[in-house]
Amino acid sequence: LYDKGGKPVSGAHGSLAAGLHSWAGILGLEPPENAQKSRRDLLMRFLEQEFAAYPKNKPKFASLHYAVAKASGQSLAKLRPEANRMAQKLGTDLPEKELLEMGSVFDVLQDETKSQYYRHLALKKFPKGEQAQQVNMEAVYAEPDLTKREISLEHLQADFPDYEGIDWRYYDLLMDLYKAGRWADFRRIAARRPFDQALSSAYQEIALELAKQGRDFETAAEMARQAAEYDKGNVTNPRDRKSPYMPAREWAEERQLTYAFSAGTYAWVLYKQGKYAEASAWMGESMALNRNHLEMNEVYAQILEKNGQNVLLRSELERFLKAGKSTKAMRQQLAALYAREKGSPDSLSVYETDLEKKHRETKYAALRKQMRNEPAPAFTLMNLEGKPVSLFDYRGKTVIVDFWATWCGPCVESFPAMQQAVNHFKNRSDVQFLFISTREDPKTQKQKVNKLMDEHKYTFTVLLDSNNKVGEAYQVNAYPTQFLIDKNGTLRFKNEGAHTEAEPTIGELTTLIEFMETVR
Repeated sequence: LYDKGGKPVSGAHGSLAAGLHSWAGILGLEPPENAQKSRRDLLMRFLEQEFAAYPKNKPKFASLHYAVAKASGQSLAKLRPEANRMAQKLGTDLPEKELLEMGSVFDVLQDETKSQYYRHLALKKFPKGEQAQQVNMEAVYAEPDLTKREISLEHLQADFPDYEGIDWRYYDLLMDLYKAGRWADFRRIAARRPFDQALSSAYQEIALELAKQGRDFETAAEMARQAAEYDKGNVTNPRDRKSPYMPAREWAEERQLTYAFSAGTYAWVLYKQGKYAEASAWMGESMALNRNHLEMNEVYAQILEKNGQNVLLRSELERFLKAGKSTKAMRQQLAALYAREKGSPDSLSVYETDLEKKHRETKYAALRKQMRNEPAPAFTLMNLEGKPVSLFDYRGKTVIVDFWATWCGPCVESFPAMQQAVNHFKNRSDVQFLFISTREDPKTQKQKVNKLMDEHKYTFTVLLDSNNKVGEAYQVNAYPTQFLIDKNGTLRFKNEGAHTEAEPTIGELTTLIEFMETVR
């Protein structure tokens, strides 16, 4: 923004830098300490332009400035004295936001004593402020006793009535009460909470779990119904506020997918109760919005079969198979249906082969458009045994490289499925998985990784990217990210995001590997 004289207004360039940093985090990009050099340079240029035009604004953007400076190679020995002089000049008679900013400055500069000093000062001067809310919220998170946590939540809501995350804190409490079998407390608290997206999510998840466990279908049905009806209304008449960072179209799609899943859950419970006609109506609404969830697709097929809708069932099973959205059970269901109709094993084999061929052709056409053709950056990293491992060691093999971090929830959630994928391909000597641990504190990285591998008995080949250089070379901007490298060392595919279901994970990797083998 510029004033009438053409000069940038106060805060314009600083806000650009802060915005770039904030949006990088929201989009899953790396923060300043691990950003690529070009982004660091851009951040520093914006900040320097801000400070040149408005020197008094430096304290407002100080923590970002020092983070970028440190990431650019400036030493703590140089940066700390400069920050100390700024702190002395500012004094402590500051608004809470500026006190917390100074705390963040000394966080960046690894001065824990001064960082805590400013945070405690903010807490003392502003007992109902941002820092006090954060401290109270952390206390709620840390309380293992559910009765005490309920009391803490009540205090948090009373002291900070504008805290927008209170609904999801109650969601956490309700889910823990359910897991502890404390139904009376669950129902008491749920009854006095407004029925919002958080409560709907709790009801839907519990209903789904009860259905899978085959118990208390009446409770499951009632919870699933309430969740589905709330989510259905939320599609056309949103009752929750849109995040300012989410485009309206994505928000609408998110609400539709939420309803698709809750409607599918209710249909599943009705199916388990033997109420096939009702189940069909709700599952039809789910399928109209989302046909990509394999578990729901499978339930849909089962409902159609129970309702005797064999013509539609065969059509839908074929459609799912061609789209690559079917499960093993669905393929067996289609085979059995075809065999009953035709009665010929030979014709069934031809039929299945024809469907698989059509699916493969459609998939391969899409992959040709996505495929990359560039040399994979070379690297040599230490494994958990302290031995060097090079990408070149696997020349002649298809290599799946998975960039991940111990603090990354989606990464860890994907590992059970990835372990099954590793097991599936273990007898293929021409396929190798490499799991590269990155963006960790080098002092604790190996310990954290070993702990995770040992606890879950994962058999991954893990390499330690201790200085994040390999991640930067591969331009990794989100976690987890997988790269598929062909037998000649050419990078062919990049996939961002976690996959938590084993069957589609293995299916997708199999398709990609088979397709890469056709490329000359």
